[in-house]
Amino acid sequence: MDIAEGTTLDRRWTLRRLIARTAQASLYQANHAFLDRLASIVIGQPEDRELVIREAKLRDQTFHPGVLGVLDVADTREGVPYLVSAPLTGRSLDGLLLSRGALPVEEAVRVAIAIGEALAHVHGRGIAHAALSPAGVLIDHDRAMLLDLGVFPTPMSSLVGPLASIPYTAPERLRGDAAPSPQTDVYALCAMLAEMLTGDPPADWPPASREFPDRIANVVDRGLDIVGRRFETIDAVLGALQEAKSIEPLPPSVAPPPKRAFPRVSYVTA
Repeated sequence: MDIAEGTTLDRRWTLRRLIARTAQASLYQANHAFLDRLASIVIGQPEDRELVIREAKLRDQTFHPGVLGVLDVADTREGVPYLVSAPLTGRSLDGLLLSRGALPVEEAVRVAIAIGEALAHVHGRGIAHAALSPAGVLIDHDRAMLLDLGVFPTPMSSLVGPLASIPYTAPERLRGDAAPSPQTDVYALCAMLAEMLTGDPPADWPPASREFPDRIANVVDRGLDIVGRRFETIDAVLGALQEAKSIEPLPPSVAPPPKRAFPRVSYVTA
């Protein structure tokens, strides 16, 4: 839902700039009306109030630098729900892949480890991500951050939530056989790593030629395998990536991949 820029919600949060919007929600840059505090605000539809509140409650339980922190959640007088988070800096992983294609191997592995560490912490709290995708990951220099936990996605492109996460969703989830779990997050993390390594969608894995070490490819292979042969935990993925890194230094770069044969949605840099 769009609200005019300059509007102050509940006499506290002033909307300064619309960053992105979807049919479900709008994302704004904002600041506190009385305090010297910046924020990002997601405004949802009245019918999504319970999802907004649930997303806020789950994120409020995490307390991790790899998960975007929650500052407030409330309704306007008109019954419009909104969720206030820490300010956004950087760009979505989705936007990074759009502009650069494949990432250098060392960078791709570093980003995957950062995402994995946030997921491992979330799993330790008994929470699994419901719709992980590059659109829901913010990259700021060497830092990667989950923008949400997938219950009510934060719009950082024109495509978010379940539709955006389909290429990164475990087969058992697509069949409706499984709820979000650590193993479905393992699949999503390794699918994103596959795309960071190749510049192509995860469905095209394995690539015809590999410009990266087999030991890294083997981690992706196992992470995208069926249940029973897949890594059981994110910690297991992290351990495999750290072990692969320790064997010898990863190559800092790869040859530029061919231009994508498919369009990627646009992205917004906050």
